[in-house]
This record gives sequence, C-alpha cells and structure tokens, in this order.
Amino acid sequence: MAMGGKRWTKSSASQITTFRRCRRKWHWVYIEGLVSPSHPAAQLGTELHAQMEEYMLGKRRVGQLDARLQPGVDFGILPDPIDVEDEDVERRFSYSDSSLPGGVEIRGVIDLVERKRNRVTDYKTTSNFRYQKSPEELVGDPQAILYTREGLASYQKHLSLPVDFRHVYFLTRGAPAVRETNATMTFEALDKGWKGIVATTKEMVKASRLPIAEVDANLDACGDYGGCPFRSNCAATGIGSFGPLSRMFSTTATKEKPMANFAELLKARKAGQTNPPSAPPL
Repeated sequence: MAMGGKRWTKSSASQITTFRRCRRKWHWVYIEGLVSPSHPAAQLGTELHAQMEEYMLGKRRVGQLDARLQPGVDFGILPDPIDVEDEDVERRFSYSDSSLPGGVEIRGVIDLVERKRNRVTDYKTTSNFRYQKSPEELVGDPQAILYTREGLASYQKHLSLPVDFRHVYFLTRGAPAVRETNATMTFEALDKGWKGIVATTKEMVKASRLPIAEVDANLDACGDYGGCPFRSNCAATGIGSFGPLSRMFSTTATKEKPMANFAELLKARKAGQTNPPSAPPL
C-alpha cells in the first residue's frame, strides 16, 4: 500500500471535489504523497484570506487591506469587526459520522459564520468571474453541504434551516471587484448532498487501497488549470481506465489491445475537447 501502508482517514471538501473530477489525481496527492507545485494564484489567495481574517478579527485596519479587497468593505461583504465574534471567523472543524466508513474524518475551515443573518460564507479569489459557481451548482457543492451541516451542528441555537450559504469572489486581475453567489440550503438539499458525500467517501476508501495503475483517471481533467502536474506520472504508470473513455480503450469492449501510451491517448482525445479553465478560484 502507498505511503508506507498508512490507511487513508482524513478527508475534506476539496478532496471530494478532486476525487470526483479525477480519481487518479486524488490518489497521486493523498495516497502516493506527491506534492503539487505551488501556484502564484494559490499564494495570493492565501495572503488575501489572511488579510480578511485579520480585518474581521480587528487586527488589521481598512487602510492596511490589499486594494483588491476594498470592494468587500465598500459593499459590506466583509463585515465590520464589531459585528463579528472571534469564534465565528476561520472556524476549524473535524468530525466523523456513523454513516461514514469507519475511521474517516472530514476536516475543514469555515471562513465566516454570521449568526444574525443565518448565513455561512466562504471567500474566494479568482482571476475571472467566469469561474464563479451558479446558485444551482453551489447547492450541490461538497463545501456548501459540509460547511452548512457543520454550522448547523455547532450553532444549534443560532442557525436554522434553511441556511444561506454563499461564495464571495474577489477579482485578482484588473480593477478590484467582488461578486457573490448565494444558495438556499434546505433539509432536502443537505440530505441529498450528504448521501452523495457518503457514497463518494466509500469509493475513496476503496480507491485508497488500490495500486495507482488500477485507479481510474479522467482525460478531460488533464488540462484543468493550465495542466495537471501529474501527467508525466500517469504516462509512466500506464493509462488505466478513464471514466467514460474506459470502454473505448478496454479489451472487453474492443477485443483489441488497449493503447498503452498515455501521450498518444491524450493526443487522440484532444480533437473536440473544450478548453478547460486556465486558473481556479481559490
């Protein structure tokens, strides 16, 4: 087993999202222990998040904020520190659930819980608003499901269904600007989303026990965010199976030898492939 035989037991919203997009990429990082190269956009996102946290905790004045965060103050999207309890900012959580596979914990950090507004907020930075999720996408997003669920569990006297969950996007290129997406999280949405997370977690446990060559990869994800950093690793390992493409290249479906060269498979798939996003919201 990878990583010295250690069992995979720590999950998160970002892991679930990565696994659903490409199981093999998830395996490279969280089971094989490979490290993704640090991206300047990620570093900037970390710095801006730190500034927002300091501002909401009263440790940084408005004039000390990066200009890209100023619209958040101007439009009241970053709340005045006097309206915020310290424990409601960057709230870390870790929990397990009887419906999850044994030993698996889900961890996360909620940027802001607004008790008076019955709302949970996560701040994002993005180079382009085209990466902004729609309300329909946000309702089913693992982060929205997990953070809202945790908020309800921790703030039983203050939050009640339906809860407003929002993503706030600060633009990092061009003139400073901010937009938000709000989703109404109902019992039905949370119940459906949680069942999906449980099902995905069970698949993650199974995949964690497989050698990397037997873990499915998704060709459509190879070009995400400027290109997956593990493409050469996949090329050296072999193609495995690729979700909807697996039948096309499987010996069962074609009765022929499947393509063994990952680079050739990428080239064959390139025709007709839509351009993936060049940078993610962080």
